[in-house]
Amino acid sequence: MISIPVAFALLVHVLFWGAGLAMLAMPRPWRRFWPVLVAPMGFALQSAVVWAGAMAGLRGTNSYGWAAELLPVGLLGLAVRGRSVREAWKDLTRFGLVWLASAACLGAVVLPLAFAAKGLTTSSLGSCDAADYAGGVRVLMEFARGDRGGFVGLTEVVQVQSVDNFFDYWLRLNHFTPSALIALNGTVLGCAPHELTGIMTMVLLAGSVPVVFWMARAVVGYSGAVSVGIAGLYGLSPVTWYAVAHVAPAQLLAAQAVALLTWAGVALWRGRLTARRGWAFAGVLAGGYWLVLGSYNFFVLLCLLPAVAFAGGLAAWHGEWRRLARWAVAMLAPLLACGLMFFERVAGLAGRFELLQTYDFGWRIPALTPEGWLGLVSGPNLEAWEWGGVRWVLAAAVVGLLAWAIVRAVRERRRRLWIAASLTLPVLAGYAFLQWRGGRLGTNASYDAYKLFAVFYPGLLPALCWWVTLRLSRRLTEWMLVVGVAAVVVLGNGVALAMFGLRMGAPPLLVNKELTALRTIEAMADVKSVNVLLPDMWSRLWANALLLQKPQYFL
Repeated sequence: MISIPVAFALLVHVLFWGAGLAMLAMPRPWRRFWPVLVAPMGFALQSAVVWAGAMAGLRGTNSYGWAAELLPVGLLGLAVRGRSVREAWKDLTRFGLVWLASAACLGAVVLPLAFAAKGLTTSSLGSCDAADYAGGVRVLMEFARGDRGGFVGLTEVVQVQSVDNFFDYWLRLNHFTPSALIALNGTVLGCAPHELTGIMTMVLLAGSVPVVFWMARAVVGYSGAVSVGIAGLYGLSPVTWYAVAHVAPAQLLAAQAVALLTWAGVALWRGRLTARRGWAFAGVLAGGYWLVLGSYNFFVLLCLLPAVAFAGGLAAWHGEWRRLARWAVAMLAPLLACGLMFFERVAGLAGRFELLQTYDFGWRIPALTPEGWLGLVSGPNLEAWEWGGVRWVLAAAVVGLLAWAIVRAVRERRRRLWIAASLTLPVLAGYAFLQWRGGRLGTNASYDAYKLFAVFYPGLLPALCWWVTLRLSRRLTEWMLVVGVAAVVVLGNGVALAMFGLRMGAPPLLVNKELTALRTIEAMADVKSVNVLLPDMWSRLWANALLLQKPQYFL
């Protein structure tokens, strides 16, 4: 059960890193709501520190990780200067129910791993990406950028597109930020890469809960209670647990970033757009862009899709093109600044897109019909309930409820309906196209469709729960209908998560003692290089990550 306390220690450490920066970055009108930014700002700040260490040529986080702890302390001191600690604590405790939902999410998702292994380890239901991340973790923990020893500098083996060494591969092409987070926290907590890779993914999910709450509350405009419920549903949804079960931390980071960028874009448009107001959102926007560039750098072309749909649609309707131009400048200026600081990631975009075009990454994932959007699926493969036509009954019910709520909103002229449309229609159109393309060409485009859906899910889920607005009617029958549907959604997600838990408690892929024993080979001076002939991809990639100090060759 050691996984549970380590997971919570990891979450607390991230929140400690983000507290000061969140207070400083939150625009003044929303100053007392800074706790919703704590987790993403913690992730962004840790990523920036590791990036700076790599650019400075330092020998990994093991050489500067503990010294870096002074940075969040200094930012926290700067943030509370001029305001009382009591006031900051009051702001923090105001989100008690949100923190409770986040803690419940983390406890639930880490519990199967605690049953799967006695000690700290990483498991997966099929994807081998965890081992890939762990290789990057070791690079960022132990090596300097100029190192060319062992596997890190094995040009004839690791050359990919624009890079010829393993260190630059993580800086330019692969998902840098997830490995950077695991490296820094691994140094501070004294944990090896394989011990934290899976748990960090779970912490990323738990850290997303406050952000989803903020999307539901500040963007879509639900009440506090409804927003907490939607945030809890996100943290306990099979759609997000699928990412955890396959160890996809970059996806969860990008989801948080898109949510921050969307909120900033919507809030900027809703208020009076002045230079001072645009500058006030620079910190939030910079944090979001930094997380996108560090995780899914190729997603930078899509990350503003809901915000652009919202502002662009209103600008076209009212003919406010000058206002749209000012809005675009305020939104894109922080991206330019982040792009300059994160230049290696921007320069690697061409190579990343070339990789995406060359290889059919991923696997086929079943298409989610409307009931699946709310997490009503039959288990860890995200398959629909096919028994007795239940799938189509549930899908029709969801569509009917949404149509009913939309008609009611149009009739009552609720302005919030446009933001719900902006959050859903562009993304669902792209999702449907990718699913269609994958079926037509026989490729893994459904994998890309799921990634698109999941990255935008912090905004999609609140908008897809628009049917909860039916409760605003004074009719008791409609209020009871909403309560009944909510109960069905919670029950359906609970059943799916029970299936997830059973599978994750006995995972097909696990880093066991036999794999970790390979580390002893690195200490053997008489072993100059290693031929890795392991048959399965999971073991081969973990052997690669566990033996980075040695040159390695493959079939």
